[in-house]
Amino acid sequence: TCLKHFPGHGSVLADTHLGFVDVTATWHERELEPFARLVAAGRCDAVMSAHVFHAGLDPERPSTLSRAVIDGLLRRRIG
Repeated sequence: TCLKHFPGHGSVLADTHLGFVDVTATWHERELEPFARLVAAGRCDAVMSAHVFHAGLDPERPSTLSRAVIDGLLRRRIG
């Protein structure tokens, strides 16, 4: 099972396939809940990252390229 798109794609207001998308003003912490629950339940084999930017999570890089998001938030916090 592959969970996607981390750290959440529910607040995206534009098509990430067409360009840069900033979710700083629309993303909510609750978008992490499905990921955390499925990982905790052992129902996850892989996680696909989202090509979104959130200045509060990483002020320099989009999620896919962010050590703060991938290593910090996904690997260390969610597990």
